[in-house]
Parts: sequence; C-alpha cells; structure tokens
Amino acid sequence: MMAPFLDEAASELGDKVRVAKIDSDQNPEWSGKLEVKGLPTVIVFDGKTGKELERVEGALMKDQLVQFAMKYV
Repeated sequence: MMAPFLDEAASELGDKVRVAKIDSDQNPEWSGKLEVKGLPTVIVFDGKTGKELERVEGALMKDQLVQFAMKYV
C-alpha cells in the first residue's frame, strides 16, 4: 500500500538519504531486531552510527515521507 509513495519519496530525496524496504513476512528476524510492532513502520537511522533517530507507525504519503526524512538531512 505504501510502497509507491516510498518509491516516489526515494526518487525525490535522491542521494540525500538511503531508502530500504523490508518485507516483514519474508524477513521476520529483521522485524524482531528492529522491534517492529505495527505495520507499516518507517524508521530513520543515523547514517554514520546506525543509531535509530525516530520512527513512525502507520502509512505516510510521499510528501509526509519526504518531510520526515528531511528533518535529519
């Protein structure tokens, strides 16, 4: 449901951020490691330390995804 918006946001953000999608059904170990409680979940990580900076549960539209990511660029 959110995948097209994520692709559009990634395209708009370009090289400023790295966007990754994980299918929690096919990768349950990652869902556990990341402590994902609800779907969809969007998490921003620090590119240097790998530390989680912020997360939001629930669907976001393209513009919301861009705004969410740009807080950390």
